[in-house]
Amino acid sequence: MVDRALIEDQFLQTGNSCVLASYGVANQYFTAQTIPAGFEAYCRHFILPFTNAREAERAYEQHFNRLWQLLRFKGYQIIVNLHQSSSVPLFEIARSRYNAIFFLNSDVNALERRLQAEDALLNVTYEVPGPNFHSVIAGCSQTGFFVRDTNQAGTQTIASLGALGILRDSVLYTRA
Repeated sequence: MVDRALIEDQFLQTGNSCVLASYGVANQYFTAQTIPAGFEAYCRHFILPFTNAREAERAYEQHFNRLWQLLRFKGYQIIVNLHQSSSVPLFEIARSRYNAIFFLNSDVNALERRLQAEDALLNVTYEVPGPNFHSVIAGCSQTGFFVRDTNQAGTQTIASLGALGILRDSVLYTRA
């Protein structure tokens, strides 16, 4: 269980950057590093030019969308690889504070039990209308399950992870 009051709830993504933005929410919870710093760290890892946080987010979006298609990886697999092996300081600090566990298929009941029992957050992909997907961060606090969508400010209470719809892959972040 997490303290919902500590979840960053004001950052708004400016493009299709939900995968790393959601990772950034978890990273800020566990390390206090800002969400924009995550885009800058991604750019440093891949040696992508940027001069400010907005440019870093745009550079990430363009690079990441090409990369996962080229490698035929799930987007979360790339994020977990960065978390586990990048030498960029943001990721080194992150892995010293929390673990990242990739799940190809999201078992709602098992993941809900983990969120209820552990200091943990879940990056989860779900289907949206059309052939599209979206990534959010979910957690469980004293008042129940909630989701943080970086397309909008705030957190929203949900009855269960299943309320998001058809879940795809996910990454569980647990305090180290």
